[in-house]
Amino acid sequence: KYSYSINPQIYTLNSKKELAKLNPSSMFSNIYSSSVTSMYSSYSSIFSQMTDDKKIINEQYTVLAGNWPEKYDEMIIVLPEPNSISDLLVYSLGLRDPEELNEMINKIMAGESVENESEPLEFTYEDLLNIKLKLINQFDTYKYNEQFNVYEDMNEDKKYMRSLYDNGLELKIVGIVTPKEGKRTMALAPGVGYKKELIDYLIEEASQSQIVKKQLKDLEIDVFSNKRFDDEDNKSNLDFGELITVDTKLLESAFNVKVDQTEIQAQTNDYFNNISSLINVDIEPAKKDFVFSLKLLATNLLNDYVENPIQSVVNPLDPNSKLAVIYLNDVDQVVEDYLSNEGKEVLVTLERDYVIPQVVFKDTFKNLLKGLLSGYITNYNLSDSSLTTDIDNPGAIIIPQSIDLTVNTFTSSALIISTTEVMAQKMLEAQMQKNILSNVGELTNYLISSFADSFAVDEDKIASAFKFDLSEEQLKRVMGAMMSNDNNKNATSNLISMGYQDKEDPTSISFYFTSFDAKENFLKFIASYNEEVINKKEDAKEINYTDTTGLLMSSVKDVVNIVSYVLMAFVSISLVVSSIMIAIITYISVLERTKEIGVLRAVGASKKDVRRVFNAETIIEGLASGILGIGVTLLLCIPINKIIFNLLNVANIATLPLYGGVGLIILSIFLNVIAGAIPSKMASKKDPVEALRSE
Repeated sequence: KYSYSINPQIYTLNSKKELAKLNPSSMFSNIYSSSVTSMYSSYSSIFSQMTDDKKIINEQYTVLAGNWPEKYDEMIIVLPEPNSISDLLVYSLGLRDPEELNEMINKIMAGESVENESEPLEFTYEDLLNIKLKLINQFDTYKYNEQFNVYEDMNEDKKYMRSLYDNGLELKIVGIVTPKEGKRTMALAPGVGYKKELIDYLIEEASQSQIVKKQLKDLEIDVFSNKRFDDEDNKSNLDFGELITVDTKLLESAFNVKVDQTEIQAQTNDYFNNISSLINVDIEPAKKDFVFSLKLLATNLLNDYVENPIQSVVNPLDPNSKLAVIYLNDVDQVVEDYLSNEGKEVLVTLERDYVIPQVVFKDTFKNLLKGLLSGYITNYNLSDSSLTTDIDNPGAIIIPQSIDLTVNTFTSSALIISTTEVMAQKMLEAQMQKNILSNVGELTNYLISSFADSFAVDEDKIASAFKFDLSEEQLKRVMGAMMSNDNNKNATSNLISMGYQDKEDPTSISFYFTSFDAKENFLKFIASYNEEVINKKEDAKEINYTDTTGLLMSSVKDVVNIVSYVLMAFVSISLVVSSIMIAIITYISVLERTKEIGVLRAVGASKKDVRRVFNAETIIEGLASGILGIGVTLLLCIPINKIIFNLLNVANIATLPLYGGVGLIILSIFLNVIAGAIPSKMASKKDPVEALRSE
C-alpha cells in the first residue's frame, strides 16, 4: 500500500455554527501537550484512507445504511458494532460541541472529578448520512503578499477560512458499515473512510495552483519566504523603519515644541535597525533543543523504570530475571517522580537557555511523557492483554530492546513534530520579545531623558505617535512567512504543505502479511538487498523499515515457541510409548499364533508370506486407528468451537486441515508398520516343526 503525506483538510460547522476543522484533528489543539493527545497520536484522527481490496471489505463488513462509496468525493462511516458510536467520533463530527470534551479533559488533567451533564444524544443512520462536510485545498490557505513577495498562512483568519469553506468541495457520506459477526480482523479503521481517489484529486488540484507551479519551477527558492533554501543568512528582510509612521503633530504636542521629523527619524532608526538585527528567524536550534530534551527524558525515564519498576513479572526466557511491568494508574506518579528528581537537570538547562519558566517546561514534558507511557500501554495491549485484569487499568511489559525505537517513533510522530514547532516558536518568541522590549525600553528612556530637562513629556502621546502600518495579525503572518526558512525545509516539504506530492515518490510503503513466516522471508529479502547495495556503495538505495509487529510480538513469540517445543516433546514421548505398545501387542499375537504360523508354513507358505500377513495386519490397524482418531477429532472440534465462540467471540479456532488429516493417517500407518517389523520378522523365522508342536 502506497502512503502519501497528503492529508485531506476537512471542515464542518459545529453546533454553534462556527467553522470546525475535523481533519487533521484540531480538537485537542489547546491542550496539544496533554497525555491524551500523545496517547492518541496514532488514533485520534477519525478519518483514514480505505483499502482498495473490495473483496476483503465485502467479506469483513456488512452495510447498515446506504452503499459503498464509488466516487472520490464519497465516504463511509465505519462503526465498531451496529447501533453504537464512540464519543470521539460524535465530538469529532461536530454532533456535540468539542469544547465539552476539552473541558472534561482539562479537569481530568487537573485532578478534578468530572460529571458529564450532557443530555443523552440520539440520532438515526439517516442523520449521520446527512452530515455536511467540506474539503478545503491546502494551497488555498496561503495568500500572496505583493508588498513583501511572500505567502501568508491564512489558517488563523476566520473570515478568510469561512469564505474557503463556503466555496469548498462538498464531501458526501454515502454509507454506514460495521464488521460482520465473528470477524476479528478489520481492514477499515473505525471512523470515516475515504477512497484513494480523493488523494489523487487533491494532488491533481494542487498541481494546477499558482503557488505549486511557482515552487516546482524553482526548487531552490522557498516560495513562502522568497529565500533560497541554502541561505545561511537567517536575518529577517523586514525593515521595521518602513512599517512605522511617525505622527509629528502628536509628537510635538507630547513635548510642547515643534519637533524636526528628520531628527526624530534618525534617532529612532538606529534603535529599530537594532531591533531588526535581533530578530532571529532560525527556529531550528530551538526545535533541536526541545526534541533532544524530550528524547533524553523519555529514554532515561523508561530505562530508570526498567531498573527500578513498581511491579514486575518473571521473565519466561530466564526464570532468574524479571521484566518491568507498568500499569496505567501508575503513569502519573512515575512521571512526576522522575521529573522532580532525575529529570530536573534538563528542565533547569532549558530555563537557563530560554526565557521561559521551568514550570512551563515541566508541565509540557510531564504531559508528553504521560502520553508516551499511556500510548505504549495501549499499543502493547492490542497484541497482548494477558497482564490486564481491569479494563480501566491495563498493564504492559517494558521491553528494554524496544525503548529506543519506541522513543524515536514517538518523537517522530506528526503530532510531536507539530508540538515541537509550537514550543520552539514560543521559545524563540520569548527570546525575541525580551530583546525587542529591552530595546524599546531603551528608546523610550533615551527620548525621555534627552528632552526631560527642557520639555514636559507626555509618555502616552509618545507611544501613540509611532504606529505600525500593518495590523498585529498581518505582521504575525508576514513574520511567520519570513521565519519559515529553516534548515529542514526543502521544496518537497513545501509542496506537501501545499497538498502536492509526486505520485511516483510515496512517503512510505506498507506491507501486510498472511503469516509470520511470510514476513520473515520478506525481511530476509530486504536484508539481502540492503547488503548488496551497501557492497556497491549505493547507500542512498538502502531500504529503511520498521517491523512494528516483530517488536511487539517478539517476547510473545518466544513464549509460544517454548510451549510448542514442550508440547512437541510430550507428543514425541507419547508416540514412542504407543509404538512400543504396538510392538508388544504384535509380539504377543505372534506367540499366541505360533501353531497357525506352523500350519501356514506346512501348506507351503514362505517366510516372506508370513511376514506379509503380519505387515498387512499392522497396516490395517494403523489405517483403522488413524481414521478413528481423525473422526473423534472432528467431532470434538464442534463443541470446542462453540464454547470458544461464546466465551471469546472467536469463530472456528479449532480446525483440522484436509492435508493435515491425511498426513496423520499416513503417520499412524507408518508407526504401526515400524512397530510390527520386528515381531513379523520373528514370526517368519519360526521353525515349522517346532511351531506345529506348540500348544
